[in-house]
This record gives sequence, structure tokens and C-alpha cells, in this order.
Amino acid sequence: MSRLVWGTIIAATSQSDPLPPGTEPPIAQFTDLVATGLANAEARDALARLAEEQAALPRIATIVALQPSPGEVFTAVVEAVGSVLDADFSGMVAFSDTLAPRGDR
Repeated sequence: MSRLVWGTIIAATSQSDPLPPGTEPPIAQFTDLVATGLANAEARDALARLAEEQAALPRIATIVALQPSPGEVFTAVVEAVGSVLDADFSGMVAFSDTLAPRGDR
């Protein structure tokens, strides 16, 4: 899930004189530094999600290679998808020709 991060940085004084000249550039530089830190954190999170997705593929392939029952494969896939998507619920609906109306068999 993508989150929009935003905010504001404010400098104020309670004195009758305004802030001294040249106050804005350091504040702007600090703001840029904060924005860079946020962007780096988001990039690390995206990389971690990608690594988790890529790690799920060989886990499923290993399970399939062991030739378990279809139900075991479906369970492993549903669990992997739920984990990768950080879902509150994940499931799978399977359709089989054995469920077709009697006249279509």
C-alpha cells in the first residue's frame, strides 16, 4: 500500500523583530535533508517488499517440486500471497470440471 507523506517546517519568533536575514536557506537545506531521508526510507521499504516477493517464488517452486496434493499447493500459494500483500485475508477459489452440471460431463 502506498502512503503519501507530507508535512511542513515552520520557523517563527515571538520577538518583535523578524528572524534574521539568511534564515531561509538553512531551513530549506534541512527540509531537503528530511525529504531525502524519507525518500531513502521509502526506497528501502520498496526493496524489502520486492525481496519478499522474489523469495516467495522459490518457496512455492520447492513445494510444487515435492509433488504434494493440490490442496497443499493451493494452501502454500494463498499463504504466500497473503504474506506478500500483507493482507488481512487471502483465499483461493478453485473450479473443477467435476463441478460442472451433469449434462456437460
